[in-house]
Amino acid sequence: MVFTGEFFDEDFSEFSFSERIIEQARFTNCSFKGACLGEFRIKNSIFSRCDFRNSRFNASQIENTALLNCDFNGANFFSAEFIDCKMVGSNFYGSSFLGAKIQRGDWSYVNFGGITLKGMDLSGIGLENADFSNCNMQKVNLKKANLQGAIFFGAKTLGLDLRGAIIDGVDFNNFSLREVKVDFAQAAIIVKSLGAIIG
Repeated sequence: MVFTGEFFDEDFSEFSFSERIIEQARFTNCSFKGACLGEFRIKNSIFSRCDFRNSRFNASQIENTALLNCDFNGANFFSAEFIDCKMVGSNFYGSSFLGAKIQRGDWSYVNFGGITLKGMDLSGIGLENADFSNCNMQKVNLKKANLQGAIFFGAKTLGLDLRGAIIDGVDFNNFSLREVKVDFAQAAIIVKSLGAIIG
């Protein structure tokens, strides 16, 4: 079954979308609270201000889709795949990304606060002003990501790879640099942010 068209203020709470497809659809202020979206495919669609709290996206594929200012608190993305998605302003507090994959896309102003992203590949992704407060970021690959203004307060950063990433505006005070990989240009930015005077 394929969902298409426009939906406003619809309630899909607890609904099972398993093995279905959403394509070229637009959802505004809709509730998917507790919905089952396992083994589900979303493509070329837009979701704005939708409620996905405690929903399940296990093994789903989300491609070329915008999920803007949506609430994913407590959602499960086990083995889900995001490809070229725009997630600006969405909240992922309390969600699980175990086994999930993210390829490219814009995740600016997203709240990842307190979740585990350990070992994930987030290279090349737009993460401007994203909030990683108290996240487990150990051994996360952030090569060439846009991290301008991102927040890492209280995050576990052991083995984080920042090489080639844009890190302007990142506050490195209270940021553990143990085994964090940086390039020479980034090292200078970090030293300056810590108050040192170079030259």
